[in-house]
Amino acid sequence: MTASTVEEQPVDARAGQGVRSAVPSRAFDSLTADPRKQAAYRLDTYAREGLELFRSPGARAWLQATTFVVLKPDAVAGRRCGLILDVLGEEGWVPLAARLFTFDPLLTREIWRYQFNAASQQRIAVVDHLLGSGPSMVVLLRDTKRDAGLPASVRLTAAKGAANPLVCVLRPRPRSTPAVPGPGPRVA
Repeated sequence: MTASTVEEQPVDARAGQGVRSAVPSRAFDSLTADPRKQAAYRLDTYAREGLELFRSPGARAWLQATTFVVLKPDAVAGRRCGLILDVLGEEGWVPLAARLFTFDPLLTREIWRYQFNAASQQRIAVVDHLLGSGPSMVVLLRDTKRDAGLPASVRLTAAKGAANPLVCVLRPRPRSTPAVPGPGPRVA
């Protein structure tokens, strides 16, 4: 799918903004049910290029059953990566690969581009400091317990709970595993 082979269509006729995209309006239906994400991803270069990589039915099926988690510097420095991977394993997540990396401000902004547009400068500064404070680990995961049609990323997000601490305080989730230090990070 390229700009020359797909006719441009409005992103959202209801929005009435006249924004155009070379990505068909239903291109992200199998990847997210959230219409706001579908509209935003149609304008996102990375998402458009990702669609091209995963256009075959086999690649889409692999994508549905695969996701990733980032273990941030506090987990790596606190030697909790092993514990986290063990808990994920008990819940049906199989690590396929892992790699250590360090966030820099550009990477942080690219990953959280849709969240940072509403963040204060102070929050962005804190996030830059915390994420850049040491190595993080990205782990590619295969979901072995997902329901058919449910993307692995959706099940993982539901299992992790809210990233917003206010939501966690308002709706606390019971801990099934004590927060104790585990073995150091496993890198494949």
